This record gives sequence, C-alpha cells and structure tokens, in this order.
Amino acid sequence: MPQSLVPSWMLALLVGSGFVCQGTMQTGAAEPVAPVAKGAAAEIRTAEDLLAALEDADKGVHTLRAQIVYERYMYMQDESQIRYGSLYFRNERDAADAPPRRAFAITLEHMLVDDVMRLDQKHYIFDGEWLVEKILEEKLFRKMRIARPGERSDPFRVGEKDSMLVPLPVGQEKDAVLARYEAELLPAQSGLESEKDVEFRKFVADAWQLRLVPREEFAKEDRFTEIRLWYERDTLMPMMSRAVHREGDISTVQLVGVKKNDPQFPAAVIHIDPPQEEGWIIRIDEGRFAPRDEDASPAADAAGEKGNTQE
Repeated sequence: MPQSLVPSWMLALLVGSGFVCQGTMQTGAAEPVAPVAKGAAAEIRTAEDLLAALEDADKGVHTLRAQIVYERYMYMQDESQIRYGSLYFRNERDAADAPPRRAFAITLEHMLVDDVMRLDQKHYIFDGEWLVEKILEEKLFRKMRIARPGERSDPFRVGEKDSMLVPLPVGQEKDAVLARYEAELLPAQSGLESEKDVEFRKFVADAWQLRLVPREEFAKEDRFTEIRLWYERDTLMPMMSRAVHREGDISTVQLVGVKKNDPQFPAAVIHIDPPQEEGWIIRIDEGRFAPRDEDASPAADAAGEKGNTQE
C-alpha cells in the first residue's frame, strides 16, 4: 500500500492514561461479548493452542465498535504521538462456513504531541476492495482500489501484503500464521517492563499475549520485526497490539470500551463514495487494477457535476 495514501501506523488513538485502564466491556444495548467454549481457555497452553482458538473467535461477531488508542514512538526523533478516535468494524459471511467479508472505518479526531492536544480529523474507510482517506481540514478525499473487482482483501490478516494495520489474527487459520511467523505464548505483562508502560501493564494484566516474529524467509519483506498481541482471556477479543517497525518505530494500539453487535452501529460510517458537498478535492486511483483509458469513471463524473475537483 503506497505510503502516500495512508501512514504506515494507521490504527490509532486514546482517551487519556486514566481512561485507558478502564478497558472493560461497555454496558447498554449491544451484546456482551460471549466467552469462548467452556473449558477452551483452560486448554490454551501454547501459542498453537491460542491460534487454534482464535480461528473461531470471530464467529457470531457481525459488528464491533470501540474507542481506539494509538501511540507511535518514532525512533529517529525520539518522540511519541498519540491519536484519538473510534473504530467501526463489520464482519459478514455469506454462509456459516464461508470466509468473512470484513470492512472498517477509523475516525481520527485529535492528536497529542508534546502535551499539546490539537484537532486532526482524518477518516479511513475500507470495504474489502477500496480504501478511502478523508482529510477533513483540507477537504481531500482519496480513494484507492486494493483488490480486483469482486475480490476481497482482509486488512487485519497477518502477512497481508496490503495491510495498513497492525495485524490482528482473529478468524485466521492457525497454519497460515505459523507458516509466516514464529509464535510464542508469553505472560501478559512480558515486554512491558518500562516505567512508561505502567498503564499498559494494568490494561492487559489478565490477558493472553501472543508474540510473532517473522520467519527468516519472510523477515526482509515484513514491515515489522516483532508483533505482540493481547487478547481478552475469556472472549478472545483483541485488546492491544504492539509492533516494532523495521526502522525502529514502535506502534501500540488499544481497543477500549468494545461493543459487539450494537443495534445502534452506524452502518453509514463505512461509506466509500465521494462527498456530495462542493469544494472537495477528489482523487480516485485504480492502481494496478486500472481499466483501459476509454473506460469512464461514473464516480469521477458525479464528483465533477457537484463542483468538486477530480484529479
């Protein structure tokens, strides 16, 4: 995925260190996240056991929404940025045994740098074929095709070439993960020994931790040298991830206040059509899937009719 469209960190945000510790399921109309099969947690003794359990952890999860916390430590600058926003995730299947069709929206609203909070609204939407970036302040809409028409890409899949997120192997085949990564089951607070990690240690105190390191034959092409993933012990829902980038940066992502199958899930947020309001700059890129020159783009024509700028 080209860096020009989406920064490599992507999954972002927070709500303050005090709130981060409150990573419990919110109450309300949404379904509580059900525990995994009785006894399954007790049977998890190795990384392979956890990966096997995760294969079915997304069954029955049609939508998920959460506040997300993203912290990016930049090695070269020796400084961190924290972004604040929300995650909306949709998981659909045509049949019980069919692969999931996943889509999501991430709405970033604020960024904290050097103890200064500022408005920084960027929205990212992915429907399985198209990735959209909306920069509200600049009224810029960028849309890139990620998969061939009719095909689907999974942005959360470990090893996904076009993944822009820290991967979260939930509902992914154990063998596919192990083919690409060495996997290790670790104590929940392992790797969080720094004084700066005290709130993270509290957040994952009773979680499963899975550490993934690219196998030698994939190490040069993987964006990360190490991925650590934390899952809620009973439900196996993802709680936190930490990835070490090849250039030395460290990305930490938390999911806070998760709601499963919320009847009030805002389906319209996963919307990839260009804005109808005037004044937007519209950029649509078919990439390597671009049609022949004589093929017109209805979306581009519509954007032009609304007074937007098509590039």
